[in-house]
Amino acid sequence: MKILELNGLKYSREQFDDYKIRCKVELYTAKEKHTLDIYTTDLNIDNIQQVLFNIKAENVGKVDIVNYTTKEQDDLTAQFIDELFNVNVHVPPFRIGKKQTRAVLDSNGKEIVIFPKGSEELAVEYANHLNKVYPNGIII
Repeated sequence: MKILELNGLKYSREQFDDYKIRCKVELYTAKEKHTLDIYTTDLNIDNIQQVLFNIKAENVGKVDIVNYTTKEQDDLTAQFIDELFNVNVHVPPFRIGKKQTRAVLDSNGKEIVIFPKGSEELAVEYANHLNKVYPNGIII
C-alpha cells in the first residue's frame, strides 16, 4: 500500500487503519472521467482538495471531491449492511418464546412468527417442523 505523507498527514488510495476521512474524488482528463476513493488523516476538505490538485498527473485537468465521509460513518454503514444482510437468517434450533408462548423464535431470539391467541399448540408444532425440515437454518 502506498501512503503519501505531507506535513504529518497521510493520503492513500487504499484504506489504512487510522484514516479519518474518505473522499470520493473525480479526476477529469481531456477524454474521460475517473472516480476513486482517497483515504486521509486530514480533516480539512479544502486542504485535501489542494493536495490532490497539486499531486495530480499532468494529463488531469480538474480534480473534484464529490463526496466525503468520516471513518465513523463508514463503520456505522458497514455495521448496518452486516445487520441488513443477516436480518433474514434464522439459526436453529427453533423454539417457543418464554413470554409469548405462541411466538416461534430462532436460537438467537429472533422472531420468526407469532400465531394468533389460542394457537400455542400450533406454534409448538411449527417450531418442531422447522427443526426437522431446516436443520441448517432458514434464509428468508
